Amino acid sequence: MREILCFVLFVILIGYKSIQTENIPINEIQTEKTPEIIQAEKLLEISLNDLTKKQKQKLNRNLLPKVREILDNAETLEIFADFNKETKEFQIVGGLKPPNTVAKISDKSLKNSILESFYFDTAVSDGGAAGCFYPRHTIKATHKGKTVEIIICYQCNSYKGSSSFGEIYGTLNYDESKSEKLLNYAVEKYGVDVQ
Repeated sequence: MREILCFVLFVILIGYKSIQTENIPINEIQTEKTPEIIQAEKLLEISLNDLTKKQKQKLNRNLLPKVREILDNAETLEIFADFNKETKEFQIVGGLKPPNTVAKISDKSLKNSILESFYFDTAVSDGGAAGCFYPRHTIKATHKGKTVEIIICYQCNSYKGSSSFGEIYGTLNYDESKSEKLLNYAVEKYGVDVQ
């Protein structure tokens, strides 16, 4: 008899609990953060204000303020890659094989996060790079008729490109590149076939 009473009480409590949760507005329901969400949030915790004077000088030398102004003020940041959607792998871009995917980033928050991480990786680089240059990402931006195109190799941690103000060369943070993770995220999430 006691077991039946416990069972009935259990069923009543479950029913009461489901009635309570049905009345909670959707935006108030707490969801658990997945490791992917936590990792993406950590990638956005980059501050150029924390750079040393020497790091700021390196950033200004490798990515002129005029070049960064184009990148920062462009309405859309285009990220090109040769991306295999099935295997989630990035292939080498350039030569005879053009990129097959472009992510057009106009969301100001994501665009700023990508650029700040790229600037940060440039500023904290020790200047060393391997000699391979097998690029897998290209960033393009245009503002007021002026353009910037940067081709990036995270394998050797270097980049080169061109702008309305001349050629661009530089190296990236070797230990842990934050910009690579954000570029990969943007291409995987927002990339479409190049037309």
